[in-house]
Amino acid sequence: MKILIAEDDVDISESYKDALESRKHEVILAKNGEECLKRYNEEMKHIKSQRSKKNHNYTPFDAVILDYKMPKRRVTSCKRDS
Repeated sequence: MKILIAEDDVDISESYKDALESRKHEVILAKNGEECLKRYNEEMKHIKSQRSKKNHNYTPFDAVILDYKMPKRRVTSCKRDS
């Protein structure tokens, strides 16, 4: 699985990353809501440029884990703007 994690606490995000990577998942970290949206949108642009017209429902991540209270954007605004 490809997983995007938005977490402002470095110790927590690294713990998530270590645990998930040990299970062979690909993990992308973002330190706040704005960075999370940026990484999500960059990945979406990349896949849109490479996908075939047959595969039009592809999403950039299998899971997105968001810290509820983050600096620069909260979960609700990240969800609304994605």
